[in-house]
Amino acid sequence: MDSVDDTAAQLAKGVSYDEEIQSDSCSFLVVIIDLHSNGWLNKSQISLWKVLESLTVFLNAHLALNSSNELAVLGFNGLGARVLYSTTTAGKNADANDIANGIHLKGTMIRQFKKFDESVLSSIKAQIAEAKAKNVNGSTSVSGPLSLALSHLNRRIREKSSMRGHILIVSASGDDMGSKYIATMNTIFTAQKLGVPLDVANFGPPKSFLQQAAEFTQGSYLEFSEKDAEGLVHYFCSTFLVEPAVRKYVNMATKSNVDFSAVCFITKKILEIGYVCSVCLCIMQEIPEDNKCAVCHSQYE
Repeated sequence: MDSVDDTAAQLAKGVSYDEEIQSDSCSFLVVIIDLHSNGWLNKSQISLWKVLESLTVFLNAHLALNSSNELAVLGFNGLGARVLYSTTTAGKNADANDIANGIHLKGTMIRQFKKFDESVLSSIKAQIAEAKAKNVNGSTSVSGPLSLALSHLNRRIREKSSMRGHILIVSASGDDMGSKYIATMNTIFTAQKLGVPLDVANFGPPKSFLQQAAEFTQGSYLEFSEKDAEGLVHYFCSTFLVEPAVRKYVNMATKSNVDFSAVCFITKKILEIGYVCSVCLCIMQEIPEDNKCAVCHSQYE
């Protein structure tokens, strides 16, 4: 068990927690949900609605951990990325009666949790139905919603200095690393600079760029198959619910073998061996015939 979680061993050594952990800091979680319908059609994987059923329990747990915790849910498909729910907006629109009755049970669920679940699920259904009605079959790279999430998160942290944030990406589509490599890696490095962990719950094919995102930002990357359907709530809460400030003291579950392959800026193919421009760091499968960089046009000798 010590190989799974060495928290007790860390405490036995007399590790002193940071002031960030000792203080009652609040957390802002941004969840990005892949809503491409073709990504959830594989019969060997868990259905979207089964995932959402467990995800809403996890999100409720995040809000219940601290009354100051905040949350934003983003969805993206061929129509692009949009904010489906945000506690900052919902809080402004809540009436006095809802706030006064928020602690009372309605059936077996706290009223505020019930309203949150209904709001998120209805927004997801609306975005899926809109894409179907407009016959949108294209795809949107995760770099777009990730940029939107980072902007949303950074603005909130600037407004409230005690706020800490992390991002969870729920993905099911194929790997689009080749077409949007530069944009995706730029968002990953931005998250790394801001100290925002990127967690990934992958329900589709393995994705090298999301593995790299979790590795570079000290997040967790987990792949799920149909056999994991009954344990989703446990996986979400035991891994993705851990606050960023505590993660250095916890042995986090994640994928150990990360694919660090890069992509050729010209052909968009994943490379094992390539050439790198010493000026702009452009990655190429082979040096162009004119001996000039394809990006900055520097002359090679």
